[in-house]
Amino acid sequence: MFKVIRERIEKFISRLQVQVFVVTFLVMLVPVTVFTVVIVGNAEDKYLKQKMQKLQNQNTMLKNCIISESYMDTLDSALVKAEINRL
Repeated sequence: MFKVIRERIEKFISRLQVQVFVVTFLVMLVPVTVFTVVIVGNAEDKYLKQKMQKLQNQNTMLKNCIISESYMDTLDSALVKAEINRL
C-alpha cells in the first residue's frame, strides 16, 4: 500500500510540469518576500521618525509657550493651558 503511494508521489514529482511549477514558485517567492521585508522595514522606520519629529515639535512649542508666558513664575496662563490640553 505505502509502496504504491510512494511510487505515485515520486511519479508525480518527476513530471516536468510539477518541477517547473515548483521552481517558478520559489523564484517568485524569494524576491517578493525580500521586497516585502525591506519595504515594511523602511515604512516602519519612516513612520517612527515622523512620530518622533512630531512629538519633538509639540514639546518645543510647549516649552516656548511656557518660557514666553512666564508660566513657571505665575502658574497661570491660558495659552499654556490650552497648549497642554491640545497635547
